[in-house]
Amino acid sequence: MRGAFLKRAICDSVQTTWPLDFKHDKSAVSERETVEINKEFTFEKETYKIKQVEFSAMETRVVVSTPPDTDPTLGKDGIQARVMSKLEHQFLTARKVDKEYGYIVDDKKSGVFLKSAGEKVDPIFSKGEVEGADDENLMIFAPIKDRKDCILKVGDDIKIPLTK
Repeated sequence: MRGAFLKRAICDSVQTTWPLDFKHDKSAVSERETVEINKEFTFEKETYKIKQVEFSAMETRVVVSTPPDTDPTLGKDGIQARVMSKLEHQFLTARKVDKEYGYIVDDKKSGVFLKSAGEKVDPIFSKGEVEGADDENLMIFAPIKDRKDCILKVGDDIKIPLTK
């Protein structure tokens, strides 16, 4: 009797499509101010262009073009993978794992940070799953205090004002 029940449970199935449609209420979406920057810089012999900075109460996003040699490539197993740029590696350099909080900033390491009103603004590493367009890299940071005095700091030597 038990075998017959298992056989029936395994063989019987119903396929269905669950309609899923939702809209965010205006209060669930924070307003975002976008500032076009269009500034180029070179880091470890790769040229990048900061396209824009997006400011909101929840986060600060820096949108950077990726060099052409980071285009998707096929691996040995035939699966397509994107090569990380040197800037992306630098962004993740200052990341460490904390058992309680997940990814946090290791203040002893160089990375990519924002500076606003004289204070360092940390990256939000858990937002790494947010992807931009194929030719873009999104670097997400905590919200900043002063949008007019905002600098992107790459490593120990590169400082780029994020103003028009």
